[in-house]
Order: sequence, then structure tokens, then C-alpha cells
Amino acid sequence: MNEQYYVAEQEPEPPNGTPWWLPWLLRAVGAALVVGILVIGWGVLRNKIEGWADSVGVAAGESEVVLGTPVEFSIPDGASARSISKILRDTGVITDARKFEKTVTESGVASQLRAGEYTLPAGSSFDDVVALLIKGPPGKDVFRLTVIEGLRIEQMLGSVAEASGLTVAELESALLSGEVTSEYLPAEIPEGSSPLVAWEGLLAPDTYEFVVGATPADILQTLATTLEGRIDAQDWSKLEAAGFTPYDGLVIASLIEKEAKLEEDRP
Repeated sequence: MNEQYYVAEQEPEPPNGTPWWLPWLLRAVGAALVVGILVIGWGVLRNKIEGWADSVGVAAGESEVVLGTPVEFSIPDGASARSISKILRDTGVITDARKFEKTVTESGVASQLRAGEYTLPAGSSFDDVVALLIKGPPGKDVFRLTVIEGLRIEQMLGSVAEASGLTVAELESALLSGEVTSEYLPAEIPEGSSPLVAWEGLLAPDTYEFVVGATPADILQTLATTLEGRIDAQDWSKLEAAGFTPYDGLVIASLIEKEAKLEEDRP
């Protein structure tokens, strides 16, 4: 009877003097290299995909804008050329962020692009966008307000109303409602007096510039804060030593100024 014997294959023994663990180490290193190559390859591929997405305007949350539609956008202070390019792309002002970034970088104007609020049509040309961002945001409309010295509070509010387009009633409301504050506002006023009397002498005469659309409180608080600064810059020690407050000093100065104005008006 013929008997068949099978001998299990055995891995070749390493040459004499070779550590038993070396083959396993070599296999582990080889596996690590394969994994590393795969990771690097995926990173390169992902960068290419993201670059393609940037170039064609694919961005998370990007809204479609009809060409020619006015688009409002904001460029923050310190924004890089890349950040600006993405803002323009995401808002629909341009369609190719990578090309815009390359254009402003290679032309040397990237550092000249200015922060601010802008409006441009969707799909604007690079030349138009660059020209506007270098020029800077358009200035806001302002009006000039001149408040002369020696006016009573009612007269002063009339001047403010005439220059600003606001009504005297709106200005009075801002003063009496507490929207406008002053650390020198007296706690009490003479009995029977108009509540506005408390604000006599607390709004600084001067020439100011305000943005069109400024609220009554914005305007009057500026005048009140300016007057506070002038009071704080004075030395009231002698007046206080005589038992008066800075507010008393303002009233006295206001009376003297009114008398001087009357003298000038006399024939």
C-alpha cells in the first residue's frame, strides 16, 4: 500500500546571524510606507479638488446671484488677498477666486486693497473690482452743524433742527427722555421752570460734522460730551473753595456771555 506524506511548507530560515524579528520589522516598515503614500496621495488629490472648487466658484453656502445685480459686501481690516478673493467669490461679485488672487498678487496691488463697505454688480470685471478696492469705500454724506455761543437752550435746539432736518420736538424728547446724559446735569431746577432749563449751558457751541441720518440722541450727546471734556479740562478748585459747583460756574459764565452779547447788539 502506497502511503503519501505531505510536508508543510516552512518559511525559509533567515541566514545565520540574522535576528528572528528582522523580517517582521521589514514587513511593518513596508506597510507603513504604503499607508504613507496613500495618505500623501489623498492630500494632493484633495488640494486639487479644492483648488478646482475655488476656481469655478463652488463654496459651501454660496448663493447664486443674477449677473448685474447690485451686491453689498464688506472687506474686514487686515484681510489677505486670498480672503478678499473668497469674499468676492462667495458674494457673487466675481466667479474665479484663485484667478483674482493671482491677478492682484502678481500685479503688486494686493497690499493696496482697502477695507470697508462696498457695492458692486455681480459678475464685475477684475479691473472694476480692483479699481474700486484700491480707491476705497465711498464716503458717507455728512452735514455741518454750527452752534454759536450765547444761545439759550431753545435757540440752540432750533439751530440743530435747521441744520439736521430734525424737528425741535424730536430733539427735546431726546434730552428729556434720558437718551442724552451729562454728568453735570443738575438734580433740581427752579420751580416753575421748563424741564429744558436743566440743559442750559451743557451743550457745547462749536462746528460739528455728522453723518446724514444721525439720530437726535447721537447729535446732542456729541454736544454734551464735548462740553464735559471742556469742563474737565478746567481748574475749578477756587470756585469750589468758594462754595460753588462746576455747574454754577457754567451758569455764571453763560450769564456773562449773554450780557456781553446784549452789549454788542445795542446801538
